[in-house]
Amino acid sequence: MRSVSVSFLVISILALSILGFLAMSHEGERGASGCLALAMRGAECLELLNPVELASLHLAVLKSFSTALIQLAGAFAVFLAFVLVWRRRLINFYFLSQPPLQIARKAFEENLNLPERKITHWLALHELSPTFS
Repeated sequence: MRSVSVSFLVISILALSILGFLAMSHEGERGASGCLALAMRGAECLELLNPVELASLHLAVLKSFSTALIQLAGAFAVFLAFVLVWRRRLINFYFLSQPPLQIARKAFEENLNLPERKITHWLALHELSPTFS
């Protein structure tokens, strides 16, 4: 199980790094080129002549996106841990705090027929009694 989760994590990070650069879609147009670095930093990718600056800009944007994803995953993990720890109390509070309708109906009917049940019980005890034969 551990090797499966580690391999899934490695594949996820690789997919994020590869597909992150593909999502920046440089068509060679000026202005609104669809580059995510332009939207995030306001820098025009095509004006950067130095490839190191270009790579640095795109890596910084990719880092900010991946950090946002990690923070979202961390928040989800904290929420999931909260639910798992408190699940018993949540289940008891929402589902078991009130008795189901059938149990309440059965208890009501038993209390309603209490005198009749007492008589039936008394008759059943004395049905085969030798004193009444």
